[in-house]
Parts: sequence; structure tokens; C-alpha cells
Amino acid sequence: GNSTVLKELELQGKSQREKNSGDLLTLGKNLV
Repeated sequence: GNSTVLKELELQGKSQREKNSGDLLTLGKNLV
């Protein structure tokens, strides 16, 4: 039902946040 959709959205949000933080880390490494 809806719970699976919510879980999928939550997983997508987590992976997106991880990707964003990873991009920030690579940006920081490039600046150094």
C-alpha cells in the first residue's frame, strides 16, 4: 500500500542526500 511508496520515497531521498554530500566532498577535495 502507501507504506511501500513512502519507503521508496524515503530511500530515494536518502540516496539523493548521500549523493549530494558526496558531491560536496568531491568539491571540497577539488578546492583544496
